[in-house]
Amino acid sequence: MTGSNLSTERLARLHDVMARHVDDGAAPGVVTVISRRGDAHIDVVGNSALEGGHACDPTPSFASRR
Repeated sequence: MTGSNLSTERLARLHDVMARHVDDGAAPGVVTVISRRGDAHIDVVGNSALEGGHACDPTPSFASRR
């Protein structure tokens, strides 16, 4: 576990799985958000378009604005 409530090893495995989906062409890019007990982890892999568009933006469009 990291200093947070999230396991470094499990986050690395999740990243590898998501990267494999992008590499296999199942998705142009993936943004993964994990939250547990107040700790959050955001991981970005790939692009926002199949033709090699912009890199994925880890800022969710649904984020609350204050």
